[in-house]
Amino acid sequence: MKFFDQLLNRFPLTSVSDYRTMAQKRLPGQLFDFLEGGAFEEVTIKKNSEDFQKIQLKRKVLRDVSILNPIT
Repeated sequence: MKFFDQLLNRFPLTSVSDYRTMAQKRLPGQLFDFLEGGAFEEVTIKKNSEDFQKIQLKRKVLRDVSILNPIT
């Protein structure tokens, strides 16, 4: 698990696909399969996947605050 923690620090998760891949690597196989699986034609999974594709995660970048100017 430490390998994935180090990898996460270098390459932050920026998409739903990234979170899915990390979950697949970190969760026990049966648990991931249960969460990933669907019944019958997997209509709900398809719909959820389509909806998640519409979501865009924003990365937040920190600013240097070592020198503050209260005027602004």
